[in-house]
Amino acid sequence: PGPCSSKGLGQKTKTCLKSEPGGACYNTSEPPTGAGDCTYSYQKVGEVSINELEGLHDPTTFKIMGGYEYNKYTDKGVHMSFWDGKEDVAACQKRIDTLAALFK
Repeated sequence: PGPCSSKGLGQKTKTCLKSEPGGACYNTSEPPTGAGDCTYSYQKVGEVSINELEGLHDPTTFKIMGGYEYNKYTDKGVHMSFWDGKEDVAACQKRIDTLAALFK
């Protein structure tokens, strides 16, 4: 997890950030050690916007037409299906595959 994972957004104090630094290793030339401040490493290889990932070309029109990316009560969106089935294994895999394809 990231820094101060025990707190929500806007609740991360300096003390918490220091005591819970997160698992990202700062020295990415070495493999993760497994210590609390080095459980994973990463390299930036590019970026994908959330709109690109969802296939959303015109967010303004989407909202005007009543579009909604996801509703936690119905477990689906309105005029969008990308996030439907938030905890469905097959749907999650499809989202992962969609993201991976954008990097090929």
